[in-house]
Amino acid sequence: MIIVLMGVLIVMPVIWPNASASPGVMRLGQGLVEATKKQLRYMAGGENLIHLCFMCDPFPIGVDHVPTLEIIKAIKKSGNNVKILTKGGKKAEKCFGLLDEDDWFGVTWSGAEFVGNAEPNVASHKERHESIVIANDVYGIKTWLSCEPVLDPNSIYAAIECFDTVDLFAIGKINYRSSTINWREFGHECERLCQKHGRNYIIKDSLRKEMENESIHS
Repeated sequence: MIIVLMGVLIVMPVIWPNASASPGVMRLGQGLVEATKKQLRYMAGGENLIHLCFMCDPFPIGVDHVPTLEIIKAIKKSGNNVKILTKGGKKAEKCFGLLDEDDWFGVTWSGAEFVGNAEPNVASHKERHESIVIANDVYGIKTWLSCEPVLDPNSIYAAIECFDTVDLFAIGKINYRSSTINWREFGHECERLCQKHGRNYIIKDSLRKEMENESIHS
């Protein structure tokens, strides 16, 4: 599926079982690559930042990633740039050779596995961090950490303090479910640490709203 929001192209892979592959292997929806190329004709040379992607993962486990790589090639050929968000870790590194200093590679950093809430079928936080380091240090790609949903505040604090190869921290909270986290305190501590360590950061609107609330939350 391809959606254009406020002039920004968001590519959302639609996935079906692959009858020709081994059991359990999935493939991207038929026609996605060609449909993306068609859409890109209207955005050629625009230097748009195209997101891959916020409603699914461009490098999921058990999926043929060739179409994802073809889409990245098409985006770059059209004169646009890519902003990737994934939990894929090492599997996502195959795209690094296609990216340059105008692109972004990011990973989701929720801290889930540190509080006994491991995410199924995704790379570990350790592996994700290793991929961020390689992207930045070896390939010169801009990197970012999407700290949302937040399940373990301490893992976010540690990342802000220690991850020198992250160019941007995008910090949110958790929505659509209950939490015992004091979001006001969490947000202010994240901002304090970012400023202390000279990090570039964005506080997402939902968290900023909590920070500006004078009442004490839990």
